[in-house]
Amino acid sequence: MGRRKVTFKRITTLKYINLIETAYFFGAESRISDGIHKKDKVESKAARTEKLQAELFKSSFLSN
Repeated sequence: MGRRKVTFKRITTLKYINLIETAYFFGAESRISDGIHKKDKVESKAARTEKLQAELFKSSFLSN
């Protein structure tokens, strides 16, 4: 009887650890995907500024 309790307790503890790990993993995964989306936004912003700079350079070059 005592042995069974110990194993049951150990199994539930392992289950809880597993649940915590999966929850942490999913949290980390969503944070990573958010980071990727943010990175894409930053890159697109940089690309936009690059295009604007190129246009400004062209217009200044053509006007001279």
